[in-house]
Amino acid sequence: MKLNKYLDFISENAKSGKMMIFYSDSLRELFKNIADGDGAAKNVAKILLSVEDSDDAKDTYTLIDKTDKNDMISYVQTSRFYRDYPTISLSGEPLTNLEKQRGPFIKNSKFWTTGRTPSYGIGRWVRHVFNDVRETPISNGDLEDFVNAYKSTYDKISKGSEKFVLVKGEDIRYWYLEDRYEEVRGQLGNSCMRKAHCQEFLDIYVQNPESCSLVILKSDDPEKIVGRALVWTLTDGRRFMDRIYTIVDSDRARFESYAKEHDILTNLKSPLSDYKVKIKEGRYDKYPYMDTFLFLDYEEGILYSSEDMSKDWRLKLQETDGTSSDTEDRVWSEYHGEYIDEDDARYCEDVDGYVHYEDAVWLEYLDIYVSDRADTVYSEYHDQAYYSEDTVYSECMGDNLYLKSGDVIKFRTDGATGTDYCAKDENQYYISIGGEHYSRREYIRDPYTGEYHFKDEMLENGEKFGKNLEKKLEKDLGVKEKYTKDGKFDLEKYNSDLREMLVEYVPTDDFIEEISSVVSNTIPQKKPASYFLPGLYTWILRDQNNGAIDARYFTRDGLNGYKNLFYSILEEMPEGLLEAGKETIKEYYHDVFISYWKPKGMFRIFESIDKSKFPLEIYKRIFFLDI
Repeated sequence: MKLNKYLDFISENAKSGKMMIFYSDSLRELFKNIADGDGAAKNVAKILLSVEDSDDAKDTYTLIDKTDKNDMISYVQTSRFYRDYPTISLSGEPLTNLEKQRGPFIKNSKFWTTGRTPSYGIGRWVRHVFNDVRETPISNGDLEDFVNAYKSTYDKISKGSEKFVLVKGEDIRYWYLEDRYEEVRGQLGNSCMRKAHCQEFLDIYVQNPESCSLVILKSDDPEKIVGRALVWTLTDGRRFMDRIYTIVDSDRARFESYAKEHDILTNLKSPLSDYKVKIKEGRYDKYPYMDTFLFLDYEEGILYSSEDMSKDWRLKLQETDGTSSDTEDRVWSEYHGEYIDEDDARYCEDVDGYVHYEDAVWLEYLDIYVSDRADTVYSEYHDQAYYSEDTVYSECMGDNLYLKSGDVIKFRTDGATGTDYCAKDENQYYISIGGEHYSRREYIRDPYTGEYHFKDEMLENGEKFGKNLEKKLEKDLGVKEKYTKDGKFDLEKYNSDLREMLVEYVPTDDFIEEISSVVSNTIPQKKPASYFLPGLYTWILRDQNNGAIDARYFTRDGLNGYKNLFYSILEEMPEGLLEAGKETIKEYYHDVFISYWKPKGMFRIFESIDKSKFPLEIYKRIFFLDI
């Protein structure tokens, strides 16, 4: 999927000279390692991971990689790519010889080794990504924390091989036991073969030292490990590293680096029947759960990585109780072209046959399975899959909705024929007037007439309604006289005056009822409407320059700024308006900020409130900001 999106993006941006950003596997794993940590560096790493393969991150640098220095990266300028691949059609269609490059381009592109800018400071590049690509500046403190974390993580991975040990025989049994683990968590802690009663299952590993070893990664305590992986010697002499079990996911990169350094395979390519391991002939009393070489022909002493139908394999080794399953427990799958375990098989209507459960899709609303080749989509809102023909796509929610659920609203989005869909209870996206539904953002109420119009509705003078109303409000509110500084709109002064009006406002019963109605649909706790007045005022007075949902509110500094604004407004409000008292409300919001009420949730609530229920002079000022 990444490759297809990348090539589509190349075609779309050939003229701009920009492409999506991609990382090498080792750099991506390094970022993931930092993201598993804490502090500011963790948040920066998560943002960098989100930048990769994103349509919103267009840059003239791509194919970013580590270097042999712990504070430098390398990259390719996209102009170099366009010079070497002039066959891209600017009309958007890749030509035939580009099609030939699709497969190997990302993983095997020559640009990983040639035509690169070899030394570029990691801090300088991160600042460029935040400032120039995302246009959300990073603080010097956060940048320094990340660079320090990058250097230390780089050094830790580079020196990690010193703690790897390859063991055989009874040592495998010794290190498999969970008592040797530094902590019993992560994939290592979840391994089904870690328990003391499983020690007798491991004879097939222990008694075949010529073909089976175990690589362990020791912790700072030499008597404990933080990860392990079996290493098999194949019949053709090559070695293969089996599934990696670690306490923290980021240590997987260290195992992969070890394998690369020691010329050990880390994945098997088709056909899987080509891979086999020679072990001692005969049966064992007990067997472990096997991840890769799970088919055993015990008469010949051969382990297979797939069902090799030319061989008479007898046992499948994927039980957790020391037993094995034989050929009688399987069904034929035309879909896969092989037998699969009956317990793992699902009958799929669309192919009229059995499919492995990992490749089957459960359609709960029809009470059937279909294969992953069926045209299905998943709905986050309904939390299940559907045939795509039974759904509509909601642009505002970014999700697929089941049409026949009775829970889907179709609403108009402009003055012409534009429409969208959303769930009925997501009323922050639409308003209902006279039995019809309209976009809450685009269908606006004229504060002078009380009538609704689309922003793009054309007036007789050829001007759009929204623009005309903006000019009228600008004159009515005296924006040029009161709120213009150095030729620019003085948002700070405007918000200061609006803030004073809000905190002095005594809500009417009608306004309190509006807040109570909206909040009760979203917040599970029953609280008086006065609890949410300071939150509503905070949302109204937020930084309007970046729209309703400002990405900075999802950063540590942004959210702290939002909380500080809330607490200062709370202190200014008359005590008599807040039934529970300021300290009680402040304590409630403290819990809300760090748990349930995330910034996005706050916006969803307050965007649904009908602010025309404010007094006209306050509504005009809020409306002017929104429009």
